[in-house]
Amino acid sequence: MPISNRTGRSGNLDKEVLNKFKELDSKQPQVEPPSGLFHYTTPEGLIGIVQTTKLWATNIKYLNDFSEVKYTYDLFREMTDRIIKSKDSQIVKTFLEQFRKELIPHEMIFDAYVFCLSENGDQLSQWREYANRGIGYAIGFKGAALKRGFHRVGMRLLKVIYERHKQMQLIERVIIDSCAFLEDIETKYKDRTQANILDCCDLLISALIPYTVQFKHHVFSEEREWRIVYIPFHDIKEHIKFRPSNKLIIPYIEFGIEKLPIYSLYQGPQADFDLTRKSLQILFLQNNYSDISISESEVPLRF
Repeated sequence: MPISNRTGRSGNLDKEVLNKFKELDSKQPQVEPPSGLFHYTTPEGLIGIVQTTKLWATNIKYLNDFSEVKYTYDLFREMTDRIIKSKDSQIVKTFLEQFRKELIPHEMIFDAYVFCLSENGDQLSQWREYANRGIGYAIGFKGAALKRGFHRVGMRLLKVIYERHKQMQLIERVIIDSCAFLEDIETKYKDRTQANILDCCDLLISALIPYTVQFKHHVFSEEREWRIVYIPFHDIKEHIKFRPSNKLIIPYIEFGIEKLPIYSLYQGPQADFDLTRKSLQILFLQNNYSDISISESEVPLRF
């Protein structure tokens, strides 16, 4: 993501800040996706994806866990408070206290859009939650091709992290590195202490942002989720669309690549497999998808 430059830094200092951000960004977990990733959807969702080659990324604040953004920002605050107590340097303490203040407005305006996938293509809880209580489908995408295709259009495929100790370790590393960077530039640019603090706040927020779409509470761990993520850094109001749900109007954006890497399909445990399979085969062939493996759910429960 771009780093704010509200202090007007320039020259060598600006290069140092940008290079430090690239270094912190490169240290984020780089996990290769599995061979297959699955998206649970309704019959209408399946038809739309196959016919249009478009996916719908939902605003993160409207997902089933509506509190997940707050969950991650609370982790940021908790780790910041720990490090403040452990540091003797007054400038570092001042920096972290300023960063903590800035988290409040930043959390309020934070925006991201995600398309959710799972490593498991036949899971009872996900049939219930995301696929019309088992009447829907789980679309199988080739993981590596999905990552390559959407990376080219400025989106990331990320594995969700559920373990709290791992989440805190990752946050701690970024904050500690940012503190060390502040102390380093303060020795070189002593005449702009307050500006150095603000620059490091911007650096730290930029480096932590990916975790706001990658961390979830451990109670959701059985979903084994991956996400295609888009974080807008400019006004995208003209691209936002809306769909109704039971209780809300949900904002989302459409995105796609020339051809989606679909390779398989699970049909939910409530669907009529034999009859529907024929129409599915025609649907895929009409839209230039051949050799799609269509399987019936092995979930025995009929709910």
